This record gives sequence, structure tokens and C-alpha cells, in this order.
Amino acid sequence: MSALKLVSLAGVACLLAAAVAMADEPAGDEGGGGLARLKAATFERKNSDEDLLRGSITHSWKRGGVWVAYLVIRWGDLDRKIDGYSPDYYSNWDGHVALDKGIAMVARKLAFDDGTARRIDDRRAERAGAEPGPGSGRDRIVPETDPKKIVWKAGVVGGTDGLVIRIEMPEPTGVCRVKAGNFSLELPVRPVPRRGK
Repeated sequence: MSALKLVSLAGVACLLAAAVAMADEPAGDEGGGGLARLKAATFERKNSDEDLLRGSITHSWKRGGVWVAYLVIRWGDLDRKIDGYSPDYYSNWDGHVALDKGIAMVARKLAFDDGTARRIDDRRAERAGAEPGPGSGRDRIVPETDPKKIVWKAGVVGGTDGLVIRIEMPEPTGVCRVKAGNFSLELPVRPVPRRGK
């Protein structure tokens, strides 16, 4: 692999790490230097103190022939108020992301218990139920033929889930519609502001 490709891959990894880090920042926090410049908006919705939706979307920037942005979305017991896991804590977070134009891709799964990683959490989820649904902590990406859309089935039983979505658009602006559990959001995608504006 050439040095240029390695540098390019390292750059993508850094941007993805920055996007994931933004999901952990409290809504409204404008600190973070370079992150504050990339982050366009944060959001938080609440079913209860133990069952939240939280995330952020970046500005778009030109990368080759497309405009790229990232959506980070997390749900569940994000503030760790529940001690343990149980079907008694089940909350449905089925949802989707739909763009008005471009392509949406899952860049990273965040504690998304779909069986692709073998961890203690996955064994716990298997005991709760092998498929997404009431009482189960299992999650799954639903096959979708529309490249502008990502659909998932997800539930939490005292833990958290989330996704990092890479957005590629033919132009710098667009709309990202998010449905997660009981909540629907419409997030504008805008380019990184020019310095001094």
C-alpha cells in the first residue's frame, strides 16, 4: 500500500473518531476546538432519564467528487442510570435515516448487538432474545434497496445502542430525516462555514 493511501486512510479514521467523540459531548457544548467547527448541530430527546436519544451531525466538506458529512446517533441509558440489564427495561428504538439526495452508509456500529461481534453483551442479548423485538436487546440493520436510506430494528434492555452514518451527497446541502423510537427529526446538512463567518 502506498504512503499516500495510508495517509488517506489515517485521515478518514481521524474524522470518524472525531464524529464518534461528538456523540459523547453533552448537547449544547460548544467546546472542543476543531470539533466545534465540524459539528453543525446536536440533539437530545427524552423518553425518561433512563431512556434518551442523543446525537450530532457534522457540516459537509468536499472529498473527491462528493460532499461528506457524518451523523452520530445513540439511544438508551446514555447517562448510565440503570444498574444491570433486564427485559423489564426494554425500550423500542426501531428507526431509519433517510436523505433527500445522496447515499447513506453505516460507518460504525456503537454497542449495536447484531451478533457481528462476539462480546459479553452479545451473550446477554442472546439470552434476552435472538431477534429484535419486545424484551430483546438484539438489533439488526434491515436490508434496504434505496441507497438514501438506512433502516434498523433495535431495542435496549438497560444498555445503549447507536450508529455512525456516513452521508455522501452530490452537493454541499441536503436534508437528513431521522426516525428513532418515538422521535422524528429533520436535520439540515450544510457546508463547513468559511473562516470569519
